[in-house]
Amino acid sequence: MTLVYPADDFEAFLTAVLETWLNRSPEWTIAAETADWFGPDGPRRFVSADPAAARRIAAGVVAHAGGEAWTVLGEAFRHRGGGKEGLLSAFIRLCILHGPNTLLRLMDPEVREIRHRARAVRAEAHRFLGLLRFQAVDGGWYGRFEPEHDVLGMLVPSFLQRFHGDDWMLHDEGRRTAWICRNGEGRPAAGVKMLMEGKEPQESAVQELWKRYFKVTAQPTRINASLQRNKLPLKTWKNLVEEPGRF
Repeated sequence: MTLVYPADDFEAFLTAVLETWLNRSPEWTIAAETADWFGPDGPRRFVSADPAAARRIAAGVVAHAGGEAWTVLGEAFRHRGGGKEGLLSAFIRLCILHGPNTLLRLMDPEVREIRHRARAVRAEAHRFLGLLRFQAVDGGWYGRFEPEHDVLGMLVPSFLQRFHGDDWMLHDEGRRTAWICRNGEGRPAAGVKMLMEGKEPQESAVQELWKRYFKVTAQPTRINASLQRNKLPLKTWKNLVEEPGRF
């Protein structure tokens, strides 16, 4: 049996995990439903999110292994790497089995990989807190980025504080997802495609000032192109106002 859940839906994934437990069927496969997914041969059943079931798994992980293990689990789920369903399911079982010592079991390949993925996701989220650029558009602020991992939700709390009561939208263009905040109320959105129209008149002037500042403060003799690409990956440049590499 293969339990298919909506891709990137953490609650639905946890619901599927609980179902394998309740049916005493650890051999069941859990797979994300994507546009190009056909799944293995055999019976398949779709599983939607059940918040109560997800809370049972969360409570079990926290009670046995602690809040840090739960945080690491959630971060690792956001990683784009393949095979995460089996990896995360195994990690949850280890949390129940080994309790507070789970994250210390570095000889266990599942624990090492989970920690590695969680670190990669955390690092990218932290990087984009400094790399994201918002532009003034009709109706508020718009920020576009293309992260490797699904870090959109991890950035929302910081920007809620930064923008206070302003209307804004943070758009993961690659996944076509967004967080839209209006009148202090935010909500996620899927299938979002944004065309840069309706820019505020002063926005172009502000961007030109920022480019001039970036150029004037740069020290050409101290430019380290390799370090710059390490801190500012090339794939992020097209969404940066300052156009790195141009001085």
